[in-house]
Amino acid sequence: MKSLSVGSTIRRYRRQKGDRSVASVAGLCGITPRYLHLIEEGKKVPSLDVLDRIAAVLDVPPAALLAGE
Repeated sequence: MKSLSVGSTIRRYRRQKGDRSVASVAGLCGITPRYLHLIEEGKKVPSLDVLDRIAAVLDVPPAALLAGE
């Protein structure tokens, strides 16, 4: 199985959760939509705090975002 980046895993979970928009997830996480977009594109790496907030909004364990499966 191909390993996915943290950003593409976040995107996949975001879309699975009712195809939530970048803006709505970013707003709930307290980050800008641009920053979330850059994370999803693999151009930025989120801090552990931001990763925890994204996981909470997407209702998945943070480890699921790191696993990339």
